[in-house]
Amino acid sequence: MSLATKKKQSSIFKKNLQGYLLPLIISSLIFTAVTIVFTRGIVENQVLKGFEQTIEANLQVAANEIEREYIEEAEKGNQEAYQKLLSPLNDLKAQTNVENVYVLGKAGDDGHIIALSETDENGSEYRFTDEMNRALAGEKLFSEIYEDEFGTHKSIFVHVDGTQAILGIDMDASFIKELYAQIIYVLVGLILIVLLLGSLIAYWMSKRISKPIVALAKYVEPLAEGDFTSETLKVTSNDEIGALTANVNKMVTQLKDLIGEVSINSEQVAATSQQLYSSTEQTSSSIR
Repeated sequence: MSLATKKKQSSIFKKNLQGYLLPLIISSLIFTAVTIVFTRGIVENQVLKGFEQTIEANLQVAANEIEREYIEEAEKGNQEAYQKLLSPLNDLKAQTNVENVYVLGKAGDDGHIIALSETDENGSEYRFTDEMNRALAGEKLFSEIYEDEFGTHKSIFVHVDGTQAILGIDMDASFIKELYAQIIYVLVGLILIVLLLGSLIAYWMSKRISKPIVALAKYVEPLAEGDFTSETLKVTSNDEIGALTANVNKMVTQLKDLIGEVSINSEQVAATSQQLYSSTEQTSSSIR
């Protein structure tokens, strides 16, 4: 196979392969992006919303058990009031899947812990977040999902009426992060499988299309040099390439016949010329 044929084969094969793979890759990327956005919307509107409803229900239970007087007295150092405040917080944590239940107070710019479930924290300094400050102003607020050294969490805060304190609950939100990760892993796995299968099919199709074209190009190479001794190509398909192969075979056959006729006529002309030459020689001898 000549260098020109090899280049032709490489060009046809690569162009066909690119023609199959590029749309496949682009459509796969678009599908992945759309699916991620769609599933993220489902998680946020369904799973996350249900999770927030659970946190809010637990908050309501805790709020119903807390007395304002206990908060005020606990801040003053009254241990009996502190224990009465801490008891329902501990009970809620023991009976549900919340991570922490707490009451936080603020005097001026300084925040502090009034009570924290299953601890003896009382009076320790605590820096209020923006959500906590807004809750202290009267809003019921959910935090964004956040991570710290203890894991992944989501919190809710509400102002305790008549006090400078808020009630807060933390819940483990790691399952949401894991859900997002699982969705990504499944999508990436599916896309890789599709791309692998698509690449194999594209390779097979490109080979199938380029092979008869390359064979045809290889067949006509010696014809271009004047060598018509090659056998005709076998027609293996009923498509346009098959029709082209059949027409090339027909053209080559006609060229062979034409060349044969020209060769015969040339021989006849040569023989006639020889006869004329001989006759001329004889006539010349007779004249002498």
